[in-house]
Amino acid sequence: MASKKITIPRAMFEGMLSVGDAELPSFVLEGGVRVFSTRGLLNSLGFKSNANADEVFKAKDIQPYFAASGNPQVRNNLIDFITIKGSLARGYDVERFIEICQAYSQAYERGVLTLDRHIEAAKKANAILRACSKIGIIALVDEATGYQYARAENELQFKLKLFLSDEMRGWEKTFPDDLWIEFARLTHWGGEPTKNRPRHWGYFVMDLIYRSLDPDVAQYLKDNKPPAVKNKNYHQWFNEDYGVRALREHINRIIGMAQAADSIEELKKKVAFYYKKEPLQLEMFMEKKTPKETEKLKINVPFDEAIKAVVKKDKKKKN
Repeated sequence: MASKKITIPRAMFEGMLSVGDAELPSFVLEGGVRVFSTRGLLNSLGFKSNANADEVFKAKDIQPYFAASGNPQVRNNLIDFITIKGSLARGYDVERFIEICQAYSQAYERGVLTLDRHIEAAKKANAILRACSKIGIIALVDEATGYQYARAENELQFKLKLFLSDEMRGWEKTFPDDLWIEFARLTHWGGEPTKNRPRHWGYFVMDLIYRSLDPDVAQYLKDNKPPAVKNKNYHQWFNEDYGVRALREHINRIIGMAQAADSIEELKKKVAFYYKKEPLQLEMFMEKKTPKETEKLKINVPFDEAIKAVVKKDKKKKN
């Protein structure tokens, strides 16, 4: 019977990750496995780069704490791989590396370490644990290697699945009346906002609600779903498990911001500042506009265009 051929994975991305005082050569392998080089791992804990890796895992003082970290097989995660330059290397799963640091930290806290090099390794492990967490380590490696750009498309699909459903849900009241009341106040609209609303408020909903919640989800809805009409709205595509709850919480936050604003322009700027990280310009030296002048700003166009229109008008007055 022929023996099964062992395939050695190749590194697709590589980079250097700085964690505290440590410099860790980082790699993302085929299949998305993230590893640190074994040499870098040893150096980060104060061991010589040519030391036997077994000393890190098999020291009698440390072994019991690998089991305590939740993975008694933690030392079995050494991975041979081929670097981008074509040389053979050995790496270690980045999440298991955190468990190594936790094991050394626990052993140090219990006072069971007897060798100076293990005590020094435990101190360095504590510093590394303070600099990053197990949750954040993958993001740090992806940033160091550039892998986050390659995974962007898959993450977009994951995000859409998180928020949206494949089928439209039945209509249910999702937008509170308070939102429409605030839109009416901020635009000086004199109608009954809980019954009939201007069509251009749809631009407010898309920009102030959906886009600030998540621009990718908003763009997907706009590009791939039918335009909102009576009893068939974008919010009906949000799933019950996560999307609807997240949307409702977000709407309530926007209502709170609207209640603290004096105009739709001010609300747009607040939302842009808090969710889109655009600069927030203070109003104290700006001339107040009358309701009639506010209507002339054509609120359904992007806010920056409305501001340009006001500036252009002021220049004409001066001339």
